[in-house]
Amino acid sequence: MRPVLPLVLGTLCLGAFLRIIGGVPLLGSDFAFSADQPAITAVTPEVDTPAATAVSFYQFLVKGKYHEAWEISVEPMWTESPKAPYARAVAAGSRPLGWTSERDFIERCAEELGADGSGLRLNGVRALPREGARVGADDAALKSLSASKVTAVQVTGHLLGACLIYRWDRNLLVANISGKNKVLLPGTKTANSTYHESWFSNVELIGSLRKGAP
Repeated sequence: MRPVLPLVLGTLCLGAFLRIIGGVPLLGSDFAFSADQPAITAVTPEVDTPAATAVSFYQFLVKGKYHEAWEISVEPMWTESPKAPYARAVAAGSRPLGWTSERDFIERCAEELGADGSGLRLNGVRALPREGARVGADDAALKSLSASKVTAVQVTGHLLGACLIYRWDRNLLVANISGKNKVLLPGTKTANSTYHESWFSNVELIGSLRKGAP
C-alpha cells in the first residue's frame, strides 16, 4: 500500500500553488489585492486615496504596467546619472537634483522585473494610513515637492517565490501633488541590490509549500 501522508501533502502543495498562480490569496480571504483584480486607481476618481494609490503602485508593477506605476509615483535623482547612488552616499539634508524620468523608470523596471512583470509575484497587498507617522529618510525629497498634503501609509503583503512565502511591509509617504496622489520612492539602493528591492522591507520567510521544508 502506498503511503497516504506523502500523497496528501503533495496534493495540498499543488492546490496551494494553483491558488497562488491564479491570484487567489493563500493565507486569508480579506486581502485587498490579488493579481487578477483591476487597478484600484483605474476604477473611479473617488477611490484615489493615499492607501489605494500605494496598493495600485504594487499592482501595476506585478502586471508589468510600468508607465502607470511611474505616473502615480515620484522618485528623486540624487546624482546627474539616472543610476542612483547607494543609500549611504546620500548626505543628510541633501536635496535631489531632479526626478526619475519615465524612460529611465520603465527601462529599469523592465530590466529588473521583466517586460511583463513576471519577475515579481505578489499577493495579499493591503495598505493603511498611519496618522501622525513620518518616514524620516524621505524628508529631504519632500522639501523639493510642492505637495499640498503628505500621508504616511503602511503597506503589507506576501512575496511569492518557488514554493516559498515571504511576508513584507513598507512604510511609504504618499504626496498629493497638483490634486493627484503619488507614492514617494527613495531613489536609492543598498550595495549589491536592485532598485525595486528598496520598495520592500522587513521581508520575512513565513512558510514553504515544499514537502519536508521548514
